[in-house]
Amino acid sequence: MKDALQGKESFSDITFTSSDLKKILAHKVILKARCPKLVEPEGIQKISSFNHKTIQDFFYYLYTDQLPLHEKTRDEISDLVQISDLFNLPKLKAICIQWIESSQFKNGIFFFFFIYLTSLYKFLFLFFFFNKRNNSTSYGY
Repeated sequence: MKDALQGKESFSDITFTSSDLKKILAHKVILKARCPKLVEPEGIQKISSFNHKTIQDFFYYLYTDQLPLHEKTRDEISDLVQISDLFNLPKLKAICIQWIESSQFKNGIFFFFFIYLTSLYKFLFLFFFFNKRNNSTSYGY
């Protein structure tokens, strides 16, 4: 449904302008059902302070009740958390917070793994270097 409606001029009856001055088309009936505060003048003004990518991601969530976060930056997720606070959308906020927590966990594991490999490399280098040096000078005669 989202692909058939969002961004198409047919049947769209509301236009938002982002902070980077791009226009985003939408449908009042869907927005009103999912986020009543958004179609009020104050809501339109609040959402206009975000860039078009963030607004598109937000509308994707409103249209589909899903939010693919695998290619989002931390700043984009932060903007979506701000939007969830502005319009009182706890599920959207929970999805974003969960992503932030899981990405920090992944980053922590990769960092630990990197430190471990670096230490292992240094140990092996020193072990073979000193072992080879000790073996090359003594012939055992």
